[in-house]
Amino acid sequence: IDGSSYILEEYENKDKRIQVIHKKNGGSISARKAGIDRANSEYIGFVDGDDWIDFNFYERLFYVAKKNDADLVSSSYWQEGAYSNISRDAVNAGVYENAGMDDLRDHAILDIDKHDKGLSGSLCTKLFGASILKTVMPKIPSDIKISEDKITVLSFLLECNRAVILDEAYYHYRINQESMFHADDPDYLLNYHTVYKYFRSLYSHRNFTDKMRTQAELYIVQFLIKGINTQL
Repeated sequence: IDGSSYILEEYENKDKRIQVIHKKNGGSISARKAGIDRANSEYIGFVDGDDWIDFNFYERLFYVAKKNDADLVSSSYWQEGAYSNISRDAVNAGVYENAGMDDLRDHAILDIDKHDKGLSGSLCTKLFGASILKTVMPKIPSDIKISEDKITVLSFLLECNRAVILDEAYYHYRINQESMFHADDPDYLLNYHTVYKYFRSLYSHRNFTDKMRTQAELYIVQFLIKGINTQL
């Protein structure tokens, strides 16, 4: 209706690296599954339609990934609104592997000691090893409609062997007060119940630690309290 389909196909005709997928709206997880299934690259990244990236964003993350043989590279990002500021992960920058990966997972959902977010849940600030993502993504229920990014990052970390966290910021997240994240949702509490059920399905994973379970349940509780206070 708005001509976007025609514009996308124009770009597809100009650059064979671009693939346009037409599908019925099934939510963000369903859309990502379709894109990941078609991808044939070594690494996969995500950019939301109303954000933008620095020209060297993926060049930098790809260089770091290859240099460190990393399954995951995560960077900081710019929050763009009435003013701009950099949002950084609560975990320290560096290379994580072996016992370090256990420590990263222990701070992935929430950093209880710092009362902070832990590792950023955003997919858009990261570069993912495609082989792991293609294994992880089909297992995530498509009916999850909230905290999708956090769930995907957590699921990936459980299978990840080496990760690199960067302080630098290359991604620009545009703050939109009318976005889906901020909109009133009459099914808010039910949607977080779906998230909680998925978290519980991960508890038996070999890399899901007791600390992660505590974080997961605190994560759900804080959003339930928010929902009771603002959505009802």
